[in-house]
Amino acid sequence: MDKQLRNEAIKTLIGTGKIKEFRDIFKKYGYPKSLLVTKGGFANETVNKALENPDMLRISQVKLIAKHFNVPTFTILDLILTQTGEDWGK
Repeated sequence: MDKQLRNEAIKTLIGTGKIKEFRDIFKKYGYPKSLLVTKGGFANETVNKALENPDMLRISQVKLIAKHFNVPTFTILDLILTQTGEDWGK
């Protein structure tokens, strides 16, 4: 599948609430980690760790991920907070 189509599909899945946690992008919907590594400039080890512990990502990395999928930064932050069981108000 073309990169742009794949990214649009992920954006749509996030927007419709099908993707609820950060790891869902990769584990549930099969987005290749290698694309985030090669196109996003991330180390493979960083992506692997972030799937289980996304709160270890720096804000600059969250911004890059949001840009990669063409979604607002807060959208990715919300996926991370949901996965870690945190809430915006706490």
